Amino acid sequence: MGLTFKMLGDTVAEDVWGFVPNRQIKPVHFANGFARALCGKRGSVDLLLKAAGAFRKGNARVSTEQFLADIDGRYESRMGDPPVDDAKDLRSALDLVLNQDRALFRSENFASLTLTHHEHVTSDNSDQRTGRFMAEVLASAEDGQIVDVLRSTLDLRTDNVYLLGAPLVEVNALGSAPARDPEMVKRIARSPVLSRIQGAFATLVKYQSSLEKTMFLQRAVELGSFGIFLHLANAPVETDQDGSDLVPLLMTSPNPTPEIREASRATFIRTRQRIEQAFEEGLGRQLKSRGEHDLSENKYRALARSWLPELDTGTANAKKEQRVWERFQRDFDAFLIGTSQPFDAFKRAAVRAAFLAMGEEPESVSRSLGRMVGIVYPRHQGRGDKYFSPAPQFLDMLVLCLIEPDEGMIPVEEFWARARERFGLLSGSEGSADSRRLLRWGIRRASPTELEANAKEMLAELARMGHAREYADDIAMVSAGGQHG
Repeated sequence: MGLTFKMLGDTVAEDVWGFVPNRQIKPVHFANGFARALCGKRGSVDLLLKAAGAFRKGNARVSTEQFLADIDGRYESRMGDPPVDDAKDLRSALDLVLNQDRALFRSENFASLTLTHHEHVTSDNSDQRTGRFMAEVLASAEDGQIVDVLRSTLDLRTDNVYLLGAPLVEVNALGSAPARDPEMVKRIARSPVLSRIQGAFATLVKYQSSLEKTMFLQRAVELGSFGIFLHLANAPVETDQDGSDLVPLLMTSPNPTPEIREASRATFIRTRQRIEQAFEEGLGRQLKSRGEHDLSENKYRALARSWLPELDTGTANAKKEQRVWERFQRDFDAFLIGTSQPFDAFKRAAVRAAFLAMGEEPESVSRSLGRMVGIVYPRHQGRGDKYFSPAPQFLDMLVLCLIEPDEGMIPVEEFWARARERFGLLSGSEGSADSRRLLRWGIRRASPTELEANAKEMLAELARMGHAREYADDIAMVSAGGQHG
């Protein structure tokens, strides 16, 4: 089979981001792929799945009587063999604990457990290689301690989630750690965010010894998932140490004013535009490599038609290809009006056609993942204007990866300066300066006064979480702990 729109879209996505975005990616899927890549193996979870998979839904793989036979000798009971009722309680507890993220099913190929140990890792590939991608990013960092700490944490057998089902897993040694990849090193050098994610993890892992294991792993997964979100929104551009190269993400307080909400919504729209632009540039590179960057209008139509091999076959795929073809022709005609270069019009039209053929728009993946990470609001699917409003778990992770453990407290202005430099996050704390940063991206909806008021509300949110304290003379400090002296 020759090239198709879907194949082209997948190739471009791999080139631009290192993986093919898919809306089924959830933090739990990322965690599963991330741990699998970090630890170099998957677990032996068959008994866990027999015990917990769909048990509370009444659709488990085996009866409780059969389950007891399968686990003979693994649990002790003062009454001899474990009673059926006790076994049911165990299965229900395992389902409740391991299925907190609602991704635990009967089949290992489609199940991602709420994991706390490398023996909980399954073969589920729903993360679409994002977990492996982030593991390789961290393995390519100068600081080898990042991967070591994450691996050692996933090998600890100290948390209650692991201990509950410990008799049902086969304890095996860790596999090989991901190796430093020269191609990944090159990608990181081109990216404005990947080295910054490395730096954030380097700070976060320093808290491992002071955090309970599951709390630490939750924050590592939160940061990794947010790193994928940032990577999608910031394709390779010229890097700049002050963060001005990153698309701005205006964080709103829980109850933003209409002006602040609209300004944040505008920054959300910029992330969508940046993702589409990155894909378009990647498509242009692919076409140039194939010598298809200087064709006539008619030849470009013929080229697009050749990427739809089943269009006139009457097969099940023909209707879908018809929609792709109609979308391409409509967009190509429209874009030709605004340019004298058929190549530019073709690139722009082919992007949307490729998204339709792939069944996914990368910006919709970013939006979905952003909601689950706790940065995009509203946090549910459906229509409605989206903007950036951080959830408590996101702010907690942010504090832990921006403040070193030995720093104690830092001024709130310094905290938000680091958030901007590392991630492009704005709160309005710098008033006129933040207003100018937004203006560079064509965003004029919020005045400096409104931005500063939003920052005050954000400070109050941090204070409610125990991460900030206000003093006299308008001095406010932020810390990673709940004790502020």
